[in-house]
Amino acid sequence: ERNIPLHTDAAQAVGKIPVDLAALGVDFLSVAGHKFFAPKGVGALYVRQGVVLPAMLRGGGQEGGYRAGTENVPYIVALGEACALAAEDLEAEITRQEELGRVFLAGIEKLGTDFALHSAQAPRLPNTMAIGFKGYRAADMLSGLVGLDVAVSAGAACHGDTTTVSHVLEAMAIKDEYAFGTLRFSWGRPTTRQEVEEVLDRLGRVLTSID
Repeated sequence: ERNIPLHTDAAQAVGKIPVDLAALGVDFLSVAGHKFFAPKGVGALYVRQGVVLPAMLRGGGQEGGYRAGTENVPYIVALGEACALAAEDLEAEITRQEELGRVFLAGIEKLGTDFALHSAQAPRLPNTMAIGFKGYRAADMLSGLVGLDVAVSAGAACHGDTTTVSHVLEAMAIKDEYAFGTLRFSWGRPTTRQEVEEVLDRLGRVLTSID
């Protein structure tokens, strides 16, 4: 109503959940191909018809005049193919990945460690969980898991001699005792239930070793 152009970063959403541009009503929407198995280095920008967007790079008419330079055609084709493949079975894959999440969460409960699933009651992606382990440091858990060939992301960052909580977790009002021990776990189309159970086993070993 104030005629302000709106952009949304849909990098984590496209290919994982339905994205309805009409329902969103946004003017711009960005897509990252590597988030749904297209090659790294290719993406897309949706621009609503009628919205004026200044050129990013001038000198040529490529990409509708927005960005001059030779297009990477093989990557663009790969992005389109990745979109088509994701659309074929999106709902079924959502259901499968949600089940993997339930298996993962149930497995963490069996570890007997005090933890918190962040945004547990909010709409969340089917393939991602941010979990805070009370009394643990993310860096310690991360180091142990990397040693066991498990790749995860930490929810807190260390700077020099001080440890600070992620500003995102602060904005979510996550208690420090959980925030400092926050890890983000994610899985994808290739992930199997057996692999989830293996991660749980290795996570349990790491937590025990820190205790």
